[in-house]
Amino acid sequence: MNDMFSALQKARSDKGLTQTDLAQQLQLGQSYLSQLERGKHDIRVKTLSEWARVLDLEVMLVPRQKVPAVSFMIRHESSDFEELPPAYGPLPDEV
Repeated sequence: MNDMFSALQKARSDKGLTQTDLAQQLQLGQSYLSQLERGKHDIRVKTLSEWARVLDLEVMLVPRQKVPAVSFMIRHESSDFEELPPAYGPLPDEV
């Protein structure tokens, strides 16, 4: 869970938003947003979804067995995907 909040905090920072800026857009208090970013409170799905959208992100459920492939693609989003590690195998349209 902390990875998720770290990613949201990084995305906020990358967009140049302060906690105060983001809190205003989400209609939350800045101190509450700070506590959420530090994982001190449980977050409502609606709040998480709105938070992600403000930061141009999308909340998705990824099947556990697909997480390594999705993580690889995110880490290497500017890379050429012709060079995916063989562990991920061919895509369905390549078979």
